[in-house]
Amino acid sequence: MELRRLREESGSPSFETLSYETARLGRAFSDTSLRNACSGKQIPTWDVTEMFIRSCVAYAHGNPEHAAEVARGWVAKQLVAEWTKRWRALHQSDQPERPPVAAAPASELEGNLPAEVTSFVGRHRELAEARRMLRRSRLVTLTGMGGVGKTRLALRVATGLVQEHARDGVWLVELASLTYPEMVARTVAATLGIREAARLPLEAIRDFLLDKQLLLVLDNCEHLLEACAGLVRELLQAAPGLRVLATSRQPLGVTGEHIAQVSPLSLPGNADLSNAGEIARYDAIALFVDRASNVVPNFAVTEENRAIVARLCRRLDGIPLAIELAARRLRVLSLEDLWERLAEDFRLLRNGDRAGPRRHQALQAVFNWSYELCSPAEQKVWARLAVFEGGVALDAAEIVAADDEFGGDEVFDAVAGLVDKSILTRIDTGGQARFRLLDTLRQYGRDRLAAAGEEADVRRRHRDWCAELVYRAESEWSGFRQSRWYTRLRNEHANVRLALESFLADGEGDRALAMAGALAFYWVSSGTLSEGREWLERALAQPGQHSIARARALWAAGYLSAVLGELSTASGLIDQADEVAQGVGDARTLADVANVRGLLAIYRGEFDVADELIQRSLDDYREIGNPYRVQLAMGMLGVVDSAAGNGAEAIDHYLEAGELGAETGEWWLHNNVRWVLSVQYLQEGKLTEAAELMKEVLRNKKHLNDRHGIASVIDTFAWVVAAAEAPHTATLLLGAAHRIWPTLHERFFGFPNLIALHHQCVQQLRETLGEGEFTAIFEEGAQLSTSQAVSYALNVREPGQGP
Repeated sequence: MELRRLREESGSPSFETLSYETARLGRAFSDTSLRNACSGKQIPTWDVTEMFIRSCVAYAHGNPEHAAEVARGWVAKQLVAEWTKRWRALHQSDQPERPPVAAAPASELEGNLPAEVTSFVGRHRELAEARRMLRRSRLVTLTGMGGVGKTRLALRVATGLVQEHARDGVWLVELASLTYPEMVARTVAATLGIREAARLPLEAIRDFLLDKQLLLVLDNCEHLLEACAGLVRELLQAAPGLRVLATSRQPLGVTGEHIAQVSPLSLPGNADLSNAGEIARYDAIALFVDRASNVVPNFAVTEENRAIVARLCRRLDGIPLAIELAARRLRVLSLEDLWERLAEDFRLLRNGDRAGPRRHQALQAVFNWSYELCSPAEQKVWARLAVFEGGVALDAAEIVAADDEFGGDEVFDAVAGLVDKSILTRIDTGGQARFRLLDTLRQYGRDRLAAAGEEADVRRRHRDWCAELVYRAESEWSGFRQSRWYTRLRNEHANVRLALESFLADGEGDRALAMAGALAFYWVSSGTLSEGREWLERALAQPGQHSIARARALWAAGYLSAVLGELSTASGLIDQADEVAQGVGDARTLADVANVRGLLAIYRGEFDVADELIQRSLDDYREIGNPYRVQLAMGMLGVVDSAAGNGAEAIDHYLEAGELGAETGEWWLHNNVRWVLSVQYLQEGKLTEAAELMKEVLRNKKHLNDRHGIASVIDTFAWVVAAAEAPHTATLLLGAAHRIWPTLHERFFGFPNLIALHHQCVQQLRETLGEGEFTAIFEEGAQLSTSQAVSYALNVREPGQGP
């Protein structure tokens, strides 16, 4: 498609730069997707093509000194219009009624493996052996001491197997931050995108994996060994297409487990020191040289320094983490100074712990030495940040690591110093910089914090900060910051758990109630309904007085139970919330009670009752001035009208709710309202309007990674396509949606009218195609990954659209 020429004329920006431009323009695509589009090997989707064009225009305008003369005069709108015709001519020539499904580019394969930020050095034999074992066995555990490189090796092994598991992906589950065994299954479910239902997490995972071909990487199992072993045992028995690669300091002890011992990197002996080229063959030396060259350009092993480099690596016993930390010191020390300081730390360590294993002494010595090389401020911040789970953002560090005599500015400087010393690793998540301590470094920091007698105070600051974060998120959930808060809460989920557990352990049930209740809409939007309800139940079980926090927690527990389909439980909790709210005079909770009772009436098919209750809640929400809840109630009234056959009234309610969502900038509920509006358009026979709106919502749901939303839109889009008399495409779309639904809670949030429309479409397609053809096409759709399904749906021509 000559996209390569377009990129050259714009000034030949890197694909990473173009990816940044797409994000800045509002629809982000990875550098790999853009590179694949430019390769010419296959026709890319229009979404990718359009953003490739727009990013090239943006780059050319922003960097005219690099752009060709023709590119400086580009007008994005005109260029897109020109390329639209070219793309359609290529894409739609000889196109069948059911468009072909393109293979997903590497960046869109299922999975979540992180990109490597430093080069992988050596381990060729271990890599080959681990991959061989994983192809022969369904469970392989990499074992070895802390710091020996188990995680890095596992990620490298898994990366090499991505294409073999392209259908369902390779998924990394990080367990180091977990404290409680019951969180293992829940964390696996969250990683796989399984939205919690009333089932136990293990049951949900087992059902999801039944027909999957998937590689699961469980990292850092040793502190939750029994829970990990039990989970792996159950899943391997239930899912024949599952393979598990685990890392642990000891084996899981599961039948069929193959164990690969990860040893320190290879080291030269005295006989190998004859020349620099000879010792550079050893992995420990190669790693030291690679990392040293990052801080000292052109560093290499020479005839003059080969002996001291070898001594350093041998003193560190070939442990990768120790070598990396030591190599970073060459920024300020010579090789000779580095050796002298390290040798001194070993002498001190041997005097203090003669019984410790030599390799553990090597790692402990490097930690001690790294700690001593930090300034007092950096030492303090290292220890205090060790209370965080799953990483820490800078604003959080500046609060939790500070005290009356040590301010946020000093924390900032210390964080910068720890990043420079490779103690903290900077990671980007959702546009926000976060910092991470490796598990071994975090444990060392915790030990230092406890030794300083500060652990209780710092943990209190941590949970207070976390609670305040949640309250701020709740207060701004109705507006344009909601997307940012959603991402932030997902990033802080492990810290939220830690704070809730801390409040409950210290008998501060009221604070746990307030915090868990304030997360009600987050629990729903993130798909962690069962977890949210569990926290609420634990907090409600603690003794406490009637209070606003208790009333709102009871409502939240009832609301989550209703969405989970447990109507009797929900009704009982809502009755309790009503009683407490009336006693304390909490108008908002009384309105919430009426709203959830209306929701329960919808589920029971009592639409007159539902209309009265939801209208009452709407009036109260307007009086209180809560735009999110006003939008929610109006959308629910639209559902009631639609179910009762009042299509015009339903559209009016949806449009009014949509306008409010657009005004406030709220995204999650706003997109759901626009989705049910598109379904109403379908019922009114407005197929083009329905298809256009569904595609718009699907793009947004893809960007938000809202799997429930993606499944809902693809499923209902199949109804539109079926109504447009394209049964093959409609059936394939239903199959694609069916593959996603088992990972979620109630289909269509349990709304009976939508479930009935789904079954009606399925029955119609069965009759049109015949059982055999329907089943074959449906199963073909069920083979698509989520990203393939989204791309396929977005490329289906809308009803009435010309060639």
